[in-house]
Amino acid sequence: MNSCIKLIFIGLLLLPVMALALEGDREQPIYIEADEFVADRQKNISTYRGNVSLRQGSVELLADSIVVTGGQDLEKIVAKGQPIRFSQTLKKISSGVIQKIRGEALRLEYFVETEQLIFEGKAHLWRDFDEFMGDYIEYDMRLNRVNAKRVEGSQERVKVIIQPRKKEVQPEQ
Repeated sequence: MNSCIKLIFIGLLLLPVMALALEGDREQPIYIEADEFVADRQKNISTYRGNVSLRQGSVELLADSIVVTGGQDLEKIVAKGQPIRFSQTLKKISSGVIQKIRGEALRLEYFVETEQLIFEGKAHLWRDFDEFMGDYIEYDMRLNRVNAKRVEGSQERVKVIIQPRKKEVQPEQ
């Protein structure tokens, strides 16, 4: 009975993570592996430690630790690692174009309601073929907007690599 309650609690905490993925991913099961799991139902916090792997459809998050805050109304996910690795496939609503997102950093925060990812510490974000590097990178998934900056006291400047877009060749008629 106790283990059944824990499994239900874990599932409820991670339901909003499904919003990160393609629509088809929402029906996919969530797989989490870790060396240790602790759930504090009073504070609505679940902690996974030790080589943590979270996968659901196209979403993959690898970290040393992941902390999930909130109950059924999940607020945020915080991952830490050396580095954390995040990847997902997005489908642009307006055009239906598939877009690949990958990121690495020492720390990642995902705010569920606003659908924002914040990469901190040696942050590196790949969006399709373009790259963004800096101390701090914020990615708004709804608006497909990137904000990269250096943190106070750092000498590290933001670096951006924008690849040229290939034009499709129209066949002669």
